[in-house]
Amino acid sequence: MKILWDYIKERAGLLPCIILMEAIAFLALWLQGTEFNNISYAVGLSLFVLVIMAGLDFAKYSYKRSKLAQAKNAVLNDISYLPDTGSPKEKEYQEMVRILFEKKEEEEAKARSARQDMLDFYSLWVHQIKTPIAGLHLLLQAQKDGLAQGDWNTRMNMEVFRVEQYVELVLSYLRMEDMGRDMVLKTYDLNTIARQAVKKFSREFLYRKIHLNFSEFQRTILSDEKWILLVLEQILSNALKYTPEGGSISIGCPAGQKVLVIEDTGIGIPPEDLPRVFENGFTGYNGRENKKSTGIGLYLCKTIMDRLNHGIRIESEEGKGTKVYLDFEREERINE
Repeated sequence: MKILWDYIKERAGLLPCIILMEAIAFLALWLQGTEFNNISYAVGLSLFVLVIMAGLDFAKYSYKRSKLAQAKNAVLNDISYLPDTGSPKEKEYQEMVRILFEKKEEEEAKARSARQDMLDFYSLWVHQIKTPIAGLHLLLQAQKDGLAQGDWNTRMNMEVFRVEQYVELVLSYLRMEDMGRDMVLKTYDLNTIARQAVKKFSREFLYRKIHLNFSEFQRTILSDEKWILLVLEQILSNALKYTPEGGSISIGCPAGQKVLVIEDTGIGIPPEDLPRVFENGFTGYNGRENKKSTGIGLYLCKTIMDRLNHGIRIESEEGKGTKVYLDFEREERINE
């Protein structure tokens, strides 16, 4: 009954037109002297035809409403239930629905991909953080059993430091999604930021007997100190991770350029892995072989540098070391 009432309301605008047309026909026939019985017959016949047409139109209307009801229940997952239409106006509306549906599907696919990336990252992160935690348990057990040897306190501090690094990494990964709200662009001294990063890893440099070549320089950059410091710390962490004991790490700026170069004498990166080092979750051969990589560090660096309108690139030769170039030539990059 409701659908009939809806149909009447929707077609109510046609009723005055029908009455007017019947009245005009009746008047025209009457003025021509047509007998009343003939006029009544003609008007009755036209009304009969109108009733049949209205019935067919109502049937079509009911079918379309039933299809729309099905589409309403399924529209979030499938738009094939939308009824066919010959009306240009309804076609436009259906096209809008299709565009919105495709956009929804696209956003859901992105969300699923992002969620899977996060699950993969957390799975690997949990596996990685177990290593320093297990090391702490072994050191504590060795102390309890009276078997602790060497600089036990330093070794404990190093394992705690590694745990802190993994925790900071996952926090940075989460904060990066809303990086714009946590960004303050100012002019900073790059030398000072680089020294902060080096200071954080000073104990690891000493503990692993890795030589640091730090060339003093005077460079100011327009950037965000906290995020650039995070990038430098992640690059230094990678350099220390893959540089054997007794190796060296160099930090400096080429003369007259706002490009910071971090070079190590580590194991290097295989040429087939080099094009993919900035991909999210890519660990490469070295990461899989040494079980040290989460595959997120360089992805974070690349994402942060891109959002700050800076550049980053890597040169490496397997077995000889790696060079990371951080390009802060902001004005030139804007004009490109």
